[in-house]
Amino acid sequence: MRKEEKMMRNQNNNKGNKGKGFLNQFMMLLLCLIIGVTATACQSGTQEKKTDTASEKKAEQKENAQIPSPFKDYADMAAVKEKLGFDITLPEKIEGYEQNLIQVDEETKLIQVFYKKGDAQILIRKSPEKSDISGDYTKYTKEETATVGENTVTLKGNGDNYKLAVWTTNEYSFSISVSEGMSQEALAELVQAVK
Repeated sequence: MRKEEKMMRNQNNNKGNKGKGFLNQFMMLLLCLIIGVTATACQSGTQEKKTDTASEKKAEQKENAQIPSPFKDYADMAAVKEKLGFDITLPEKIEGYEQNLIQVDEETKLIQVFYKKGDAQILIRKSPEKSDISGDYTKYTKEETATVGENTVTLKGNGDNYKLAVWTTNEYSFSISVSEGMSQEALAELVQAVK
């Protein structure tokens, strides 16, 4: 009887072990499934992060991209006149300033000439376009209209200094921008010299 009991116990143990083996295999499978899902989710999150970072970099590059200047440099007014069919008459001398750059926007036919004195700058413009061609959108505290020669000129500035003169003749528009500002008389002298 003991032999039979032992056999029965062994069979029961084997059945129990088989049940435990199945449970162990099921738990391992479940654990592998959980690890796989977690790894996929992490990888997906990383992929999204990489995509977001790439998108952010492209957007940042777009923001930092500058529009190319439409202006081309010219050596002298003879070359400007040859290209556009007109030029600009400038003051013979602006006290303390040196002419350092002549540029033309060939599409709009705008001529601009820069004068420099250290960090100070004077910009003189001429164009066949009938509008304010200064490109200066500053809100000045003072705006006056004055007659200079045959032209009605709008003068803008702050305090005692004027920083902008804008006028239009029958054929052209003109502007003079002065970074440091100057008196009305000094700016009027410049306006008279520009044609």
